[in-house]
Amino acid sequence: MKKYIYLLFIVLFFITACQQKEITRTHGIAYLEKREKLIVVNKSNKNDTVNVLGHPSTKGMTDDNLWIYIERTTTRKSIFKLGRNYLKKNNVLVLEFDKYGILTKKEFYNKKKMKKISF
Repeated sequence: MKKYIYLLFIVLFFITACQQKEITRTHGIAYLEKREKLIVVNKSNKNDTVNVLGHPSTKGMTDDNLWIYIERTTTRKSIFKLGRNYLKKNNVLVLEFDKYGILTKKEFYNKKKMKKISF
């Protein structure tokens, strides 16, 4: 009987201890904060932007010259804690091009900056 109890404790230990790292899920463009520094206002064009960042996550509803890139990272501590995910990163890059395809405006929003925006 003691063998089974020890075996049960060993199995339970390995099951609960196998996932110690937090689970990270990324959606959108990875490393957006570093990549946006490679895009230069009044110098980069749409082709340069696609080469560096890829195609945009979304475009403007009425203006195809407004490109929006999104990076969102959520974490959860363990598989066994089925609670909520925690927002680790929420970066948004908004690029505006002129009619010739040259970048005219660039704005980068991170989680801290978004809290200050009021509508």
